[in-house]
Amino acid sequence: MNKLLIKGGRLLSSKNGYSFDKLDILIENGIIKVIGNDLEENGIEILKLNGEIIAPGFIDIHTHCYKGKSPIGTEADLLGIERGSTTIFDAGTSGPLNYMDFKENVINKVKTKVFTCLNISDYGLDTLNELSNLESINEERVLKVVNENRDNIKAIKVRASASVVGKNGLKPIAIGKEIARKVQLPLVVHMGNYPPSASEVLNLLDKNDIVTHSYHGKKNGLFKDDGTLKDEVIEAKKRGVKFDVGHGSASFNIKIFKKALKNNLIPDFISTDLYHTNMVEPVGSILNVINKLISAGLTLEECIQKVTSDVADFFNLEGIGELKEGYIADLTIFNIKPCDEIVKDSEENEQKILVKLELGYVVHTGGNGSGILKFNKK
Repeated sequence: MNKLLIKGGRLLSSKNGYSFDKLDILIENGIIKVIGNDLEENGIEILKLNGEIIAPGFIDIHTHCYKGKSPIGTEADLLGIERGSTTIFDAGTSGPLNYMDFKENVINKVKTKVFTCLNISDYGLDTLNELSNLESINEERVLKVVNENRDNIKAIKVRASASVVGKNGLKPIAIGKEIARKVQLPLVVHMGNYPPSASEVLNLLDKNDIVTHSYHGKKNGLFKDDGTLKDEVIEAKKRGVKFDVGHGSASFNIKIFKKALKNNLIPDFISTDLYHTNMVEPVGSILNVINKLISAGLTLEECIQKVTSDVADFFNLEGIGELKEGYIADLTIFNIKPCDEIVKDSEENEQKILVKLELGYVVHTGGNGSGILKFNKK
């Protein structure tokens, strides 16, 4: 299938000036050829929609899609195209000694487009206390793998949590920061339980480093006891540090998120932290996460931008993240419907949602298959 004409949809992409515009899209050889009114093309497949919303393919920057020996790694396409994301990032499941296995057996074979945040620990998340032994960190190995695979490795990943670093405290995070500085990539930091403290970690971070799990409800969070943002959070934001949702099994608290919005700590990115144990609850999909964020105060337009063009621009992902002629034809197509349902965050807090996104189709041409993949969720 080299051509596909999509008719009857409503385009949504703030970057491209589309706000539910009723337009057709002609795809040819995996590229958006024409966006316009009443397009006609004889002898090709037509996808007829009934007012569904067409957005650029969603980009989820926090998943665990390398199985290897990791207890949490999961098949990439289960986390990607089958849940509404045409592109996903693996958030540190692989390290320098198993990255090539990840690349050869996952990245180069799956349909979903996969980028990597490389763990500084030799074998990534083969164990879940990967930074408790500093001997597992070899700077030269990390530098070599990054420099040989810059087309795919987009960030350095460390986890700042007591169960991960053991007695090493802040030291592995500082090592990760130095490595990230040398390779000129963002450092993505999982913010978890003390030690190290959130304040210490934030003080290490520079412009364009990323804090993921920003809105958890643990004691080692971003707020003071009096409910105001910590000074280190305010200063980090001023420096240009980015904040990501990273919902996960234990890392998103809707009450904290609402409080953050009131303090203007709006997420720069929206991600899931999807892996096998949270694929139904409490995460499910990136659409489910967006449902919760809309109920808490973000707009649909803001949410879509934070999983499409904002991500593509930040990580310099060429040809994706926009609805634009000449761009790769990666599309997430969904309905947004009224509802009256109760959902839960990672800490069993309940939240009523009045609208929800329901996945219709994923049109994807950027993976390892030939032609156009049209995945129908219905």
